Amino acid sequence: KQQLPGFIHGLSALQFLNNAVISGLVKEPTPDATATFIDKHRAMGSFQGLMLLGYDIDGRGSNWTRAAFLHFYHHLGASLASEDKNVLQFSTIFAEHLLCKVKRYCT
Repeated sequence: KQQLPGFIHGLSALQFLNNAVISGLVKEPTPDATATFIDKHRAMGSFQGLMLLGYDIDGRGSNWTRAAFLHFYHHLGASLASEDKNVLQFSTIFAEHLLCKVKRYCT
């Protein structure tokens, strides 16, 4: 069993997974799995994006991160029109990526 250090954790692993999903090689991560990833990578953009949007999750347990991401994800899903979801390829991957952009463009 060979391990490739760049694909074990962090952004490279997430981008590899995203590309595998887009290519149809694997299933999209569930909202719970995405929330777990965000919680385990609190220094990355998606966790910071949740905080910038007003979710008071810093210094709190993983259930808080999970609740915040699920709220954000389901709110987007309920608010976007079907045609917009299709154009944006709305998914857990899209929602996580959007949170990263909140961090990038708000700081």
